[in-house]
Amino acid sequence: MVKAKFLALLEDRQTELAAKIARAAPKNLVRRDKDVFRLLFRSDANQIFDFYSTVVLTQKLDSKESHLLGRSLLELNRAEELQKLFKDDKVTYSDPLGDEILKHDPVMAESLEKEHQQADYTIKEAIKLLGKTDEPNKNILFFLSSVMHQTEDTLIHFAYLEGCIKSGNNAEVVRIIKERPFYDAEKVRNLIATSFLADPAPMITLCHKHDYIEFLSEYLFKNNQIPALFAYAAEADSHKNLPRLLSALLDLK
Repeated sequence: MVKAKFLALLEDRQTELAAKIARAAPKNLVRRDKDVFRLLFRSDANQIFDFYSTVVLTQKLDSKESHLLGRSLLELNRAEELQKLFKDDKVTYSDPLGDEILKHDPVMAESLEKEHQQADYTIKEAIKLLGKTDEPNKNILFFLSSVMHQTEDTLIHFAYLEGCIKSGNNAEVVRIIKERPFYDAEKVRNLIATSFLADPAPMITLCHKHDYIEFLSEYLFKNNQIPALFAYAAEADSHKNLPRLLSALLDLK
């Protein structure tokens, strides 16, 4: 219903109303929808600007959205507004956007590239420090947390999740798995499995979201977390997976 209304408004060029719906809806429901993005990609520069300039009032744009808005601002000769959005941390830098900026403003492109490289170096150093210890520094975790919410980099997401697991912050692991799509699900699954967590919630959340049902059944059984397996199977949202859970258990027998 929300998506259909949004698309109808956008096709009717009622951009401001469409943007208000996108801003109020969960991010993945409208803004990350392939049909929506395809329609926006075909829109003219003014329509794209009107849409994203409304969204960006309250939410930072991801790399694809930033590329679309940035390209539109440059086409409209409004490079200074794009520069201000970067300064206010409202848009996300990417190589495609950098290439667009280079065509219109080489000086601005060079400045942004230097900033991006410096930030990238700092992040990599933080990840190295985090990987060298079993008890991660809380300042490094805080830094990665702030960076992670501004990027789609899977390495940064994985490093932050690893740090949270090492520090015993399972609630944060569950939250990131639920809310963020920018991680390698199989890699995180293996990380959780080899961490031997007493709390089954991170593994249950990950496997439910990414449909690793048979793996979950085997994992909980082998780790003597049968009550958690029964509790998961009894949940209304998980009930449809009951045959697969039981089948996996029978295979173990």
